Amino acid sequence: QSNMKIRVHDSDEGRNIRLALPTSLIKSNFIWRLIKKQAKKEELDNIISYERFCKTGYKALRKYIKENGHFTLVEVHTNDGDEVVISV
Repeated sequence: QSNMKIRVHDSDEGRNIRLALPTSLIKSNFIWRLIKKQAKKEELDNIISYERFCKTGYKALRKYIKENGHFTLVEVHTNDGDEVVISV
């Protein structure tokens, strides 16, 4: 099973946060139930569509990782030295 690694560096506070989350959370029915429970009624249709998209995308992501290896999904560096890196 692969993990999504999230690293955040706050240069002002000098703090680093590192999280490793199972990529399978993308398709977790439990997580999606929690999201729907917290959503406003007008957001529910969009959330259901996004849930389907994520569950389908999870299969493609696993296939891509298997064929090509892990990769950086997001890498943001601000002018003041903050950074966020998400790798899969």
